[in-house]
Amino acid sequence: MTLEGLKQILYNQRGLYLALLSGVLFATQGLGTNLLTAALISPWSICFYYNLCNVFAIPWVNWKASKTYSISDLALYFLAGAFDTGNFALALQAYSFTTIGNASAILLSKPLWCALLACMLLRETFSLLDAGLVILNLLGVLLISKPPLIFESFTGYHDSDEFWGAMFALWGAISGGFQFVTIRSLVDRGIFDYFLLFVVRCTFGFPIFAVIVCANLDNYMNFHQLSQWIFLAIICLSGLGASLATYAALNSRDAKTVALIATVQVVVAYTFQFLIIGSSIDLLTVVGAVLIILSPVVFIIKSVIVEQNDVI
Repeated sequence: MTLEGLKQILYNQRGLYLALLSGVLFATQGLGTNLLTAALISPWSICFYYNLCNVFAIPWVNWKASKTYSISDLALYFLAGAFDTGNFALALQAYSFTTIGNASAILLSKPLWCALLACMLLRETFSLLDAGLVILNLLGVLLISKPPLIFESFTGYHDSDEFWGAMFALWGAISGGFQFVTIRSLVDRGIFDYFLLFVVRCTFGFPIFAVIVCANLDNYMNFHQLSQWIFLAIICLSGLGASLATYAALNSRDAKTVALIATVQVVVAYTFQFLIIGSSIDLLTVVGAVLIILSPVVFIIKSVIVEQNDVI
């Protein structure tokens, strides 16, 4: 194999690397959110400021092309923006109720919903390998999150905050599955504009988050320390970077593959939880993390082998 051939293989796998990067950045966002909400900063305030940051995309939108979109195209953009905003808002609520590791683990059950929706709506293939990886993924999520309905009978312990954190994370995962599928629909139509989706997200989320924050419905504290503004900046920058990486990955890879690769977020989140926050990690959590990380490893190896065979 020539050097040029190797470079081409690596370039063709950019969707995998971008999906991995998005997982790391989303975990970083979760860390910042967890630290801020622990200081009694409202997750809705974080949503509001992050949503405002989406306006950065306005100068880069291809407005000329957007004028040619049909009503169904615009409806898809609206749905993608709505599900994307819902995924983010529900994820931040989950991080405020439970640890970043547990929330990330349940949020990354997204591949199940993504694979099923992509199979039903986009007619993407769903092989036995896909099914096996999804099952391992879900098993890993269960071992990490230890939902009370399954584990309470063994431990005798139940935490309502953990329960609600799990519910928000699950709803966020379902919303994320719809988000990936609608974006892939835009890609298949050849009309996907990353920056237009950022603007749609801002347009959709701004009135919702503004009303909640202005009404102070949750009675949280406001930002009052420099460190809190720094954490907010980290949340916003990592979130925007993760979104860009995800959109770019979806532009070259199918929805379920991107969702599975991004599950590396779980391992990164637990690493942050252990090293920075100082929370302990038990054996079941370690086993669950190993099961989850199998998905990206298998997909990367499989994709590189297929690409190498095509080049040869």
